Amino acid sequence: MEINSYAREMLGLAADKFVGPGSIKERLLLAARTLSAISADDFPPDLRPRFKEIHSALIRRRRKIEKTVDAMTEEEASAVAKRIVMLQRLATSECGSHWAHHAGSPRPSTVREIWESNWRRMSMSTGFSR
Repeated sequence: MEINSYAREMLGLAADKFVGPGSIKERLLLAARTLSAISADDFPPDLRPRFKEIHSALIRRRRKIEKTVDAMTEEEASAVAKRIVMLQRLATSECGSHWAHHAGSPRPSTVREIWESNWRRMSMSTGFSR
């Protein structure tokens, strides 16, 4: 079983929040709001505990996300951000592995290879080329 496409997209958008201006806590808050649209049930069983761990870190003692993130130290916020990015990588690699298996090609290993394989897939499905 793999992560559903909506959850994969939301996880990718959450990870993207860590690139750009603002403190780590500001960016974590943006990522947390994005993640609030998905749940552990959107993940395959092996990734659910990781999502639940992130969710628990963002909602401590039944606080709202904003209050939890505000109460974090920069180090705590950074640690949660790393967990989000790692989960996104795991979900993407699981998807990439699934796609490569079905396409009969080797699994991409670099960011450029992943980008190229995604571009080829998109181009094939839409008829668009560079």
